[in-house]
Amino acid sequence: MQYSRFATDMKPWCVWDWDLKEQTTTFLKTFDATYFEYLANLHAERLEGDDARHAATAVRTTYCHAMETLFALLGAIVQAPDCIPGWIQKYRPEHLDQLVEKISKGREVYSKVRAERLTWQTLAEITLRCLSLSDKDKERRIKEGFGRFWSRLAQEFLSDEIRAEYNSIKHGFRIGSGGSWIAMGEEEVPGAPCPPEKMQVVGGSEFGSTFFEPKELLKHNLRLVRRSVNWDPFVLCGRIRLISLSLRNLVSFLLIGHGAHASSAQFRWPEELDHFDEVWHGPSLHTSSFSNIIELKDIKPQSADEILAVYARPTEPGEGNA
Repeated sequence: MQYSRFATDMKPWCVWDWDLKEQTTTFLKTFDATYFEYLANLHAERLEGDDARHAATAVRTTYCHAMETLFALLGAIVQAPDCIPGWIQKYRPEHLDQLVEKISKGREVYSKVRAERLTWQTLAEITLRCLSLSDKDKERRIKEGFGRFWSRLAQEFLSDEIRAEYNSIKHGFRIGSGGSWIAMGEEEVPGAPCPPEKMQVVGGSEFGSTFFEPKELLKHNLRLVRRSVNWDPFVLCGRIRLISLSLRNLVSFLLIGHGAHASSAQFRWPEELDHFDEVWHGPSLHTSSFSNIIELKDIKPQSADEILAVYARPTEPGEGNA
């Protein structure tokens, strides 16, 4: 009987099986590292037609899903390289968030990866150590490019606004599709809005989403803040393709670690190495939020019993209290 001990961030687990190595190898051989690239290419074809907004939202959803998949696989490499499917099955979103944040900030983590200091760059160096090119400068730029890309992607992944937007998309589709613009103009008459034709556009984008975000005022009492997020789906497609390349490389690294010959594993990188940085260009206006100002003094807070009383049935003759 074999076993693997690991943590998902701080939570301990022990997985038992007769052949854990075979389980991990089977998982890696069936892992589809090209899935997200396929979706990006599919939706990119419709970004300039009548279905542009639908396609853009699909790209955004794919991007968020791809980010989580990449960091989940990196998390498994850090904490359970000997039991990848076990880590993937047992991590929870909060475990992954905490692990990504710790690596981003250089904090100590439970790790089976031997490194003096665990960073996204050291992870790129370790997972691409079997990549050896005759052009050593190009090899260095590739490894630095992936490390830099993962570091910037981690900031995106940990962003509260992206998490709120992604939750609004995947849970009940609570978003409005389409970007937002901000224009400003000087009042010609005090108290009267500036005429539209005299407004100057400050920034914005054709693509994005708008959703409501709950903000707590007091226990059980909250308000809804309307938030708009802009993004460029063409740029996101570029990031998704880099994520797909990253996933392919990580699977190759793990297969070699589980017995595959280095010559049988392939490592890939973008044709133009400048692509690592070009995919971070975005709209001039990234996010905006507008809402009425509501303070605690403006409301009469409701207790849990007062709120649930709205569901109480009136008592009828001959009927007990419901």
